[in-house]
This record gives sequence, C-alpha cells and structure tokens, in this order.
Amino acid sequence: VSQSRYQALNYRLFDKRYIFYSGQARGLVGWPVANIMYNYIRGENYGILTSKAHRDGTFAHAFVTNKPTEAIYFSATTGSNAVNFPLYIYKENSSLDGKPIINMDQILLNKFITAGSDTASGMIPNELDVFNYIYCVLHDPIYRDKYASLLKAGFPKIPLPHSSAHFWHMSKIGLKLRETHLMNPSFIGSTPYAFKSAGSDSASNTTIEKPFFNEGKIYINKDSYFDNVNESAWLFYIGGYQPLQKYLKDRKGTSMDYDAIRHYQKVIKVITLTENIVTGK
Repeated sequence: VSQSRYQALNYRLFDKRYIFYSGQARGLVGWPVANIMYNYIRGENYGILTSKAHRDGTFAHAFVTNKPTEAIYFSATTGSNAVNFPLYIYKENSSLDGKPIINMDQILLNKFITAGSDTASGMIPNELDVFNYIYCVLHDPIYRDKYASLLKAGFPKIPLPHSSAHFWHMSKIGLKLRETHLMNPSFIGSTPYAFKSAGSDSASNTTIEKPFFNEGKIYINKDSYFDNVNESAWLFYIGGYQPLQKYLKDRKGTSMDYDAIRHYQKVIKVITLTENIVTGK
C-alpha cells in the first residue's frame, strides 16, 4: 500500500489523527470529498472552517486548518457541520509553474484588495492578507453579536473594511489568530500551566477519570491537575465544543504521557491567547 495514502487529518479541535485516504467514495472513508481535501494533500494550504448555519447556542463556528478535516470537526449538532474553504486549489495535473489557483471570486478579491490598499505607503494586500482579514472578522465579538440571527441561517457574510487602516488592523489580528490556532510555537510561547499530582502512583495519577475545574486548576482525576488556568478558558467555546473539556472527556480512562501533557498545556495557552486577542487584552 502506498505510503502517500496515509494522511494527517484534523479530526476534532486540536486533535490530529491519521487515516488511509484513497479519495474514492464509499471506501474506507465513506465521503472523502476529494475535490476539497486533496487541496491540502497536493500542496501547502490554509482553509477557513465555518458553518452554513448552526443550531448551537451562539455562533463560534470559525477555525483554521492546514489539513483535511472531518465534517463534525467543531460541532456534533445536526446542521452545524464544518464546511471547509481552502485558500488554494491544486489541480490534479498542475500547470508548468506549479502554482495553485486562488480560491476566491476575482471580483470580490479585487474589492478587498482595493479597500485595503494604501498607495501612499505602498501596502497592497495579497490573498493571504485578505484571508487573515476574513478570519479576524469571523472572530470579532461585535460582528458575531450584530449578525447573530443571520449566522444561524446561512453562511457568514463578510463586510468590506471601511478604510485601509481598518483592513490592516484586522488582517494583522487575523494573522495572530491563524498562527495561534495552528499551534505555531513562535506565537504560543511559554505554557505556564504546570502539571501537578498529589498522589504517589504515577500511572494512576496520569489517568483521565472525571475532569473538572476548581479554583484555577483543571483536574483530570481527584489528585492530578493543570495549574494556573483561567475558568473562562475552561468554559470557552469553539463551535459547539468546549475544547479543554472535550479533549479530556474523549480520552476518559486513558493515561496522559509526557507528549499528551505538553500538548494539553499548549491547548490551554491557545485558548487563553484567543480570548486575549479577540477582547483586545
């Protein structure tokens, strides 16, 4: 079997898995959606995940990916599927220069570029700058509140920036969010959430039993916990999931090794940074 068939998949939030991916419908993957997912296999890419509509409490249905994704990536609620919008399209038989096609309507892309251009300083957006702007808008609390009813019933509509300065302000925030959500180490920095245990049996003390939060600590069992965590991070939603809770609940009964502990500390930092970025802290 070709090794190229084994692909990394962003299965759930902060949860990467590996699958055998042939791209053939009703194979090991019933609905592979090859025309979308191969764009992450054939070359480097970014994609925005959002919902056509949602049936969760509030709109929090926006995330970024650089790999194929699963439909219920950020919500198990019917009608809240994660629709994947890759930035680039890679044709099966690529052109001689190997360049992908920008997956944006050219007329709309030009409107964003014009709105964001500052001829005096020579700052002219490219497609990735526009991607970052859109990603920021989708996380803007004011936008989410203003268009809450519309976001329940259809795809998000992205307003044009009202000035070049506004565009670049939002685009730079979108860049921070994008790279933070992709867990880029240079954007995450330190993770001051020490894993501590009051027990003496290391095996049982790293077993996830019934996770809970209490006084700045995320307990994975009655003895072991991650320290110095904000309660707002524990309660934070992306889509229909609370990532810090779901990650542990999905692994109930398993033990956390060193890599799992380090990964979870990074997830805590990503959620904390996301809160800070979107609230302007």
